[in-house]
Order: sequence, then structure tokens, then C-alpha cells
Amino acid sequence: MADFALQALGSLEALPAADWDGLAPAAYPFLRHDFLLGLETTGCTTADSGWQPCHLLLRDGDAVAAAAPGYLKGHSYGEYVFDWAWADAWRRMGLSYYPKLVTAIPFTPATGPRLLCGPGVDPAGAWAALLEGVKQLAGRRGLSSWHVLFPEPETAAMLEGLGLATRHAVQFHWFNRGYADFDDFLATFASRKRKALRRERRRVAEQGLALRTLTGGEIRPADWATFHRFYQLTYAKRSGHGGYLNRAFFTEVAPRLGDQVVMVLAERDGRDVAGALYFRGADTLYGRYWGCEEEFDCLHFE
Repeated sequence: MADFALQALGSLEALPAADWDGLAPAAYPFLRHDFLLGLETTGCTTADSGWQPCHLLLRDGDAVAAAAPGYLKGHSYGEYVFDWAWADAWRRMGLSYYPKLVTAIPFTPATGPRLLCGPGVDPAGAWAALLEGVKQLAGRRGLSSWHVLFPEPETAAMLEGLGLATRHAVQFHWFNRGYADFDDFLATFASRKRKALRRERRRVAEQGLALRTLTGGEIRPADWATFHRFYQLTYAKRSGHGGYLNRAFFTEVAPRLGDQVVMVLAERDGRDVAGALYFRGADTLYGRYWGCEEEFDCLHFE
């Protein structure tokens, strides 16, 4: 194993974007330096929000050999893994579950890379070195545990081999099986289900709704402001708060991602009434946020 040294960064401002992005896969939008730093500078990931940045670097001398996003958590909100029972068990044993360390993309339950390795760096060796470094970090800072959220399957297997426990969950993903168009996809359905789906799609148009898809620079500042309102409405209905991301994230940070961002807006009587936001990778479309000002039949799935 190479003789790596672990460095914990309190902010990505301390690392040039070129050093981080030189390790990150360009096709995975959630690990871009400007995305993660933007969460910090807009106040979404801070000590006050319970997402205190603690990014992990493995250095080989002065060079950054590998890096992983990291956060010191004072709660379990925004992780989408729901480990409240674990926190309660620790409390009942007279222990403190928080702070804990998570290697994750904040507010984003999207499987993807979690350790970025430079050229010639063996991922297995880097993970082993990172684990040893994190153990020492946890001892110094009084951290209860380390959680690597939504890693790729091969990474999960590697970490299990290093002695980490695996927590299983279920997600639903749609895969394009080489469909030529939507009708080709519908052809895989039973007749009754095809008719039902076409009826649901007609119902959207019957309510006077028209959809338009915008990518990157096509999304105007006013569209971002409108979408932030939709986002807030969804969280207000579901959780009673305005969401984890603030207006500045949508109006200042998201536009920097260019064509990796796709927005779909639903218009009725000349006014936008609903929207959905996606992030685009090399071969994956990540549907992240949805919101509406009024309830419309079947619009969410459309």
C-alpha cells in the first residue's frame, strides 16, 4: 500500500478546482467542484445546517492521490437512509451518535463514485488507506461512525471486504432497453396497461397543460426562481419546511452546470404551474426535484 497521508478539508475553497475536478469523472455532475463548493457558499452545507464539510484527501507527498466528499453530521436529515433507529439505540446506551462522518452527495440519493483516484492509484489500496485515516480522525474528533452512502456496487463489496457493514435499501430505476421511441417502450406492456398509460397522458393535455424542456443556457434566471418556488412547495407539503436547498443554489450554482441540467416546465394559460429538475450524466438522467402550484391529474408522472 502506498504511504498516503489523510488530510481533512473544512471547505473545498482550500483546494483548487482543477485539482479536484482532475480526479472527478466529468460525466457525474454531483462530484463537480463547483457543485459541492456551491452548496457550501450558498449556506446549504455548513455547520449551522448540520452538514459541516470535512472532505477527505489522500496525499502522496504534496500531490493529491485520491479524494472523497465528506461531512460531519449533527443529524440524519437530507441523507435518505433513515438511520434514526440507530441514533436512538446509541442514545439508549448512553452514547452520542452525532457527530458522525458521512461520505455522500448532500441531499442526493444517487449511486455513483465516492472516492476519486488519480492516475495510477489503486482504488482498493486507496480505500484501505482512507479507512485507516478515518479511524484516526474519528478518534481525534469523537465521531461515532463513518457512513459511505450510495456507493457503486463494486465499491460496496470492496468496503465490506475491509470490514464495513453493509446496509441494504431499495430504489426503483428505469432502464432504456434500446427502445426506438415511446411507442416501442409501450409495446412491452400488456394491452390494458398500454391503454391506461395513454389515457393518463391524454389527461394531461385535456387539463390545458403544455410541457417544455429546457437545457443549460436555455433556462432563464426567471425559470430558476420559479422552480425554486415549486421546490419549496413540495417540501412544505411533505415535510413542513422549505427544503434543504435555498434560492441561491438554484439561481447561482445550478446554472454553472451547463448542459448537465435539464428542466421541464408545465404551462397552463400562459403561466408555469409545475416543474421538474434533472441532472444528466453520460448515460443516466437523474430525476431530482419536482413541484407544483396546483394539483393536476397524472402530471407528476408525465
